[in-house]
Parts: sequence; C-alpha cells; structure tokens
Amino acid sequence: MKELTDITSIRGREIRRRFVVAAGHLALIVALGLSASRVSHAHGGEDHGEAATLVQPASGRHTASAQSAIYDIVVEYGVIDSAEKTSFDIYLSDYETNAPIAGATLQASVDGLENVTASATAEADPGLYNISFTFPKAGNYDLLFDITSGDKSDLIDVKGIRVGADERSLPKTESHNLWFLISAGIIVFFVAAAFIIARGRRAAKRSLSTAGVVLLVLGLSYHTIHAHGGEDHGDAASTIVAASAPGYMSKGSQFLLGVRTVLARKQMVSKQIAALGRVVAPPTSQVQVYAPQSGMLTATKDVPYPGQGDEVNKGQPIAVLQVLDQFVIRAPISGVVSAVHAVPGEQVDPSHELFTIYDYTKVWVEANLFESDLVHLEPRPPAALMVDIYPGKSFPARFINFDNVVDPSTRTLRAIYEVSNTDMALRPGMLVNVDIESESRTQALVVSAASIMDWEGTKVVFVHIQPEVFEMRPLKILGYYGDVVAVEGPLAEGERVVTIGAYELLNIPHRTAEGRPR
Repeated sequence: MKELTDITSIRGREIRRRFVVAAGHLALIVALGLSASRVSHAHGGEDHGEAATLVQPASGRHTASAQSAIYDIVVEYGVIDSAEKTSFDIYLSDYETNAPIAGATLQASVDGLENVTASATAEADPGLYNISFTFPKAGNYDLLFDITSGDKSDLIDVKGIRVGADERSLPKTESHNLWFLISAGIIVFFVAAAFIIARGRRAAKRSLSTAGVVLLVLGLSYHTIHAHGGEDHGDAASTIVAASAPGYMSKGSQFLLGVRTVLARKQMVSKQIAALGRVVAPPTSQVQVYAPQSGMLTATKDVPYPGQGDEVNKGQPIAVLQVLDQFVIRAPISGVVSAVHAVPGEQVDPSHELFTIYDYTKVWVEANLFESDLVHLEPRPPAALMVDIYPGKSFPARFINFDNVVDPSTRTLRAIYEVSNTDMALRPGMLVNVDIESESRTQALVVSAASIMDWEGTKVVFVHIQPEVFEMRPLKILGYYGDVVAVEGPLAEGERVVTIGAYELLNIPHRTAEGRPR
C-alpha cells in the first residue's frame, strides 16, 4: 500500500512538473509572439500599404495645404502650444499657372471657434503672407481662408492644423505597450511561482532565471517598440523610391525656381506624316566676293581684313584694293566668312575670288516624301522639325515648294521648307525629322512642347497633383504642332503640366512616409 502511495505521489509530482514546464514554455512562446507582434506594429498599428501619403522632409516645421479651381495655398508652421500666439507662413499661388499671387487679401477664421479671426499681411516676396492665431486648447483645427485677388475670390478650407505638444507626450501606442508589459510580467510572475511550489526551493533559482530571460526579451521588445513609438522620423522614415513615384518640392522652392504650369487640353490637330530631311544652304545664302578690278589688296587700320569664321554685316568694309587710289570692297550680305582666298599684299584681278560669305540665319530643309503620302497633303502643308541633338525643341518651318521630279530610285519627292536659324542651331548637312501635317484632322490631348522631358530614353512630363507634390508621367508623342505636342498616355484633360522648371524637378526627392497625412 505504501508503495502504491509513493508511486501515486511520484506520478502526481511528475504530472504537476510537466504541467508547470508546459505552462512556462507556453508563457515564453506567448511573450515572444506578443513581442514580435508589437514590433511588427511598432509604427502605431497603421496600415503601411497603398495608403501611404506624401510628407515634407522633417525640418522642425509642419505644412498643411489645400487647393481650389483658383488657388493653391500652403500653410507652414512650427510646434503650436495652446494659449500662445502662433505665426503661420502662407504661400499663395494661382492654381492654373502656379505663379505667386501678390497683393491678395486673406481673411482667416478657425472652424469651431467664434470670434477667432485674423487678416494676413503680405511679405516682401510675392505670394508670401503671414498670419497669427491663438488657440485655446490642444487639438486639431481647420482654418478657413477667404481670399480675394483682383477680380477673383474663393473660400478654401485648410484642414489638419495640430495644436498642442502631442509629439512630446506619451503616444497612445506606447501606453498600449506598457499595458502589454505589465500583463506579460504578471504571467511570468505566476509561472515562476508555480515552478517554486511544484519543485520546491531548489527550483526557485532556476525559475527566477527563466523569468529573467522572459522579462529581458520583453524589455528588448519594449525598447524596440519605444524607439518607433509614434514620433516623426522625417527622412529616416522616408525611402527613395522609383522616380516615377510622386515627388516633393516645397512651395517656397517652387517660387524660387519659377516653376510654372499649364492645363493639358484637347484640340483639333492634323495627323502627321513623318519624313526624313536634310538641312541645305538656300541658293541666295552663299555669296562669292571678287575683286572689281585688278590691283593689290592692302590692309589698313580702318578696314581690318576678315578671317575665316568672322561675322560681317551687309555693307561693312572688308578689304581695300590699291589701284591708282584706294577702292573699298564691302560685304554684299550679312553672314559668316566661310573661306578666304586672298591675303593682303597679293595682286588680284576681277577673276580672283576673295571671300565666300554664308548667311545661315535662314536655312532650307529638303524632306523626302513617298508618292503615297502626296494625296493626303494640302497644297502648302505646314510642318515642324525636330533634331535629335535638341530633344524637346521644335523648329517651325515655312513651306517653299515641292520639287518637280520624283526620284526614280527611291520613289520620293522633295518638299522644301525654310527655317529661321538666328541662333545658328542648324547647319547644312544635318539630318532632321520633319512632321508634315496632312488634311486628316483629329482631336488630341496637347501639352506645351516645353514640358516634354527626356528621362532614361522615355518622354515624360511632370504633373502638379498637389500644392507641393509632382508626379512624373511617361507619354507617347503623337506629333509636334508648333509650340504644342499631341500626346497619349496617363494624362487627363485639365491636369496641370509643368512647363517651366521641369528640369529641376528631375532631381527632386521622391519620398513617401506612412501614417502622416498632408
């Protein structure tokens, strides 16, 4: 009987031991699981997926913005303490063009607070204003602006003005973490006590060691959680992403760089016939200068002898011929001296060519058109030129004439256009792309030719989607029509496309940060 009692006692102690060990292991697993769970939600439990919104890089300042069909407005401020007067910087720009608006009248009130109004004062910089408010208590407020500029006026509600030292107090998520640690600590305490009861004092030290390990894990978890406990990490919370993602540029920087926009619009355009052309010198652009009679070329102080590459003007003295008296030779046209065939001191006669002068302020372009294209063309078809070395630049062209003969080897006919070339961008012999308008008309979405940028071999534009946010969009070019371009792609009519400052936007930071609405 005693043996049976001993066996029962031993089995009871073994069952209790195994139960307590299992409970201890379970507590440790639960603690580790809760720890991992809290670490994974260390940013306060918010969703970090597609709901991410764009924010200004941390600079000790906050911004709130809004826009209407007339205005863009950005409000910039620091940490606001309740019952203290706070100053706000206000940036006001035209919605369509993004130009700063000077001389506007801004009356502001605080939504939900009676008799809390203020008038903004204009700063020296156009588009910049200042206004001050005192908020009675902490919380989130909305500012309502009544804006008038010239014959335009509008009401704009700027939401999300944060008042109070919320960022310096204990975040809500941190409070949750403390309750988590307290609860887990109670579990560990009872598990340790159960070990002691079940196995006696000899197990106390081992049980307390196990509890210490669990508490150490929880402490590390708390430290990790606390390190991300809801505060704004600025750039640390931001990541550089693909350049096609939205990018941030402050309104102050936009004003400084002169960033301007126009609305994408639809208009009737002609379908294009693409042709390859070649720049040639017009027949009247090249002149050979000969000696009017026999004599010796001389150099004088008043008439410097031109060299190759020098520019001369029509009627300008370019040489002196010594016969019985001095005879001044003048430039017949304005242009560039492309060749010099005689030097001072040389004896010349009327058959001796002295200079060759080219006038490149206007050049011709010969475009080769296939026979099948001719039936679609107007009698004097307009055209625009593009050159690969000048991406995004269009050269307007004036139709001169068609050639009289079709080339039998290529079955093409030459169309001749005249192009203004005052900046000397085009040189005889260069190859150009010629887009010739046909009689067929269609409606297309057009943007300014100045807005088209090249990015890694792709034609792109920047779209102004929020007051301080821009988005790069890839587009397909359908044709160039003077100063506008017909495009196809992810762009809608009425969206704001950057025309000035697009190059600077290629280098803006493309940042996203979670949990911070603009």
